[in-house]
Amino acid sequence: MVKIVINNQAFHCPSDWDDVTIKQIAELRRLTLMLSGDVKDKLAVRYEPSAIRETDSLQDTSLFDSDWTEAVFCLMCMVPMSIIRVTDPKHIAFIVERYLMRFIIGVIFEPDYEPRGIEVFEWNGERLYMPKSTMDIAGRQMPFSDASVIELCEATDLYNVDRMMWAALIVAILCRPELEKFDEEKVKERAKNMVTLPMSIALEVFFCSSLRMNI
Repeated sequence: MVKIVINNQAFHCPSDWDDVTIKQIAELRRLTLMLSGDVKDKLAVRYEPSAIRETDSLQDTSLFDSDWTEAVFCLMCMVPMSIIRVTDPKHIAFIVERYLMRFIIGVIFEPDYEPRGIEVFEWNGERLYMPKSTMDIAGRQMPFSDASVIELCEATDLYNVDRMMWAALIVAILCRPELEKFDEEKVKERAKNMVTLPMSIALEVFFCSSLRMNI
């Protein structure tokens, strides 16, 4: 997190995928769907991962209208609109460019996330396990080797439709307490609480999912 000061009030701006929730990213994804194809094409041309974090220019945010930029800023930094409306738009644009472009780029194209190989995590009083991976006879990694066909089909369908929008449900399908069998109703109920999980957990699952689909 990065501390920012707006109108003499301190707020925290996310700087890493651990700092944002699945719900925030799903909403950011919804906002990016409002962008025109022309804007996305220009972002793709300008996109350079290291520059996203280091640039001090405002060239990319000039692509967005002020209402869209304010909505992103409000969502990601949780600054009330009442404060945003009395803040210089250039200051908001600078923060979006300096700290939030990596998330915008990540939900449109690919997130700049390095998997850490998380095997288990605690959430909402439960110890949840990532699906296990094994090696096949050719020495290739086989992600989700212990997942059932129905789990893989459900998760893969959601992943292909829009992984960012359905991240909570994908994680709920594939990450469960040890020895718990797949139960659709339990999964749906657990997914409701998973919207506040750090997005980094979902990205760990996505990484394994992409490996599985490339086998």
